[in-house]
Amino acid sequence: LLAGLGAALWQARIAQAEARRADSERDKAELQLARSERVKEFILALLGEQDPLSRASATARSPRAMIRDGISIVDASLAGDPALQAQLFKDLGEIQVGLDDREAAQATLKRAWEMQSELSGANSIAAAEAMAAYADAVYAVGEVAKAETLIRDALQVLRVAGAGDLPRAALAESTLANIELTAGRNAEAEALARHGVDVFRTVYGASHVQVAARLGVLGKIQQEAGRYPDALESYAQALAIVARNNGEEHVRTAMLRVNIGDVLRIQRKYEEAGLNYETALRIARASLPADHLYIGATLLRLGDLQRRMGRFEAAERSFAESLAMLGKTPSGQYAQALQTHGTLARAQGKFDLAVERYHKAFEVFRVATGDSVYTWLTALLEVTALSDAGRYREADARAGEAVAALQRHAPEDEYNNTYAASVLGNLRLAEGRHDDAIPHLRRALAGVQKIYDSEHVETAQVRIALASSLIASAAPAALDEAEALLEAVFATLEHKREADNEATLGTAFLERGRLHLVRGHRQQADADIGEALKRLKVPEHAPKLRQAEALARKLAAR
Repeated sequence: LLAGLGAALWQARIAQAEARRADSERDKAELQLARSERVKEFILALLGEQDPLSRASATARSPRAMIRDGISIVDASLAGDPALQAQLFKDLGEIQVGLDDREAAQATLKRAWEMQSELSGANSIAAAEAMAAYADAVYAVGEVAKAETLIRDALQVLRVAGAGDLPRAALAESTLANIELTAGRNAEAEALARHGVDVFRTVYGASHVQVAARLGVLGKIQQEAGRYPDALESYAQALAIVARNNGEEHVRTAMLRVNIGDVLRIQRKYEEAGLNYETALRIARASLPADHLYIGATLLRLGDLQRRMGRFEAAERSFAESLAMLGKTPSGQYAQALQTHGTLARAQGKFDLAVERYHKAFEVFRVATGDSVYTWLTALLEVTALSDAGRYREADARAGEAVAALQRHAPEDEYNNTYAASVLGNLRLAEGRHDDAIPHLRRALAGVQKIYDSEHVETAQVRIALASSLIASAAPAALDEAEALLEAVFATLEHKREADNEATLGTAFLERGRLHLVRGHRQQADADIGEALKRLKVPEHAPKLRQAEALARKLAAR
């Protein structure tokens, strides 16, 4: 009797458990059905905007307005389902980031994070993913330090929970990679970017469009590190994936074409770069709102290319449109636009205006990125313009600040150290302090040969500057070294007929003319100064042109 009673009770407990499980599954199914119906109604309400007979207004709302109204619908109609609310706030907030509705995205995603933390706990995977999405929005409005703290905290939770190799963690790592890059930590940035590529290839397959986005991040880091062939390869792989998945005219192809154009511009392949920029601009204008920041960023690059090609009026138009779009937020992009606009003023020979624009760019970089490498590299550009304007005392003070700051941030960074040495060497050269200029210029030459190559125009420009200081010393060994440096410049540039190489060749002729004059070779000096006068017509090189004219008058007087 006891055994039978025990068996009966055991069977009854099993039956009760099964019944409870069935009730729970039925409740879950009913909840999912109710959620599906609510999401369907929400989506239909948004899509109904495209039906002129059913929408409330005569014209369709903009995508930004439609998403904002959708958030209001979620707020009003789903108050009884906070879990679904939190998920939709996160999804819609991320769409707002994509639509460049930055401030609204930040508010939406902060709310999603706070709700998810209350629902599942601050250290849950869902809360960490919502925190990472909010961090992306914070980064988009330029609050880099705050975004970095949020991302690192979110990644710590995800990694501890075993979710460090999932897509949301990889997306957060992409943003962190950009922050590391800004801080000059290239190796850390590349490691994060490569991990993102690996994660998305594993989860989605090698040909998925999300892999293309991660390859784009990796290419940008390779580009900033000066590894241009690697960057072009990463961008080309990404472009092929996007074109295969979305078509040649998708806006993602425009983004990748801009990146490819950037590398080609650095490599001085201007015609190819221009083709990529113009194609990207056409696609972006067809796909995005007229004032979208991405269009402004593309115009910025096109303007810089036009400046390099000597098309100053076209560049001014491109910059004016770009600055109007990018100036809505004190971001790194806006600072870059101001910086490049300063370089246009310098190319036009408007050196005091260049100083103003560079200083404004410095201030915006400081607001957007803090005491960063980019902030102080911009200060070095300000030094070059101050030197061009003959404002040497101000240039000296600014150079000292910038070099000290760069040493604090990235003392071993090859590019930063090379650029700083070049700026200091050229400043000392302009001041006539040749003994001080020579060691700086020797360091700069070693650096540019490592970063670029021995035939790059940047290498040629440093060789010319070093030769000029060596000639000023008038020591026989120094004159021989100067002659060798200048001959290397001529061997490099005379077979490269790019338009903007002409001014560099002009400075080389000027210095070789000066060398001939020191050695008493009047006829050769006269010929070289004549060649310099033909080529130094670019406004940016007005100081060099004045030097050539002074030497020509000196030769004529003799």
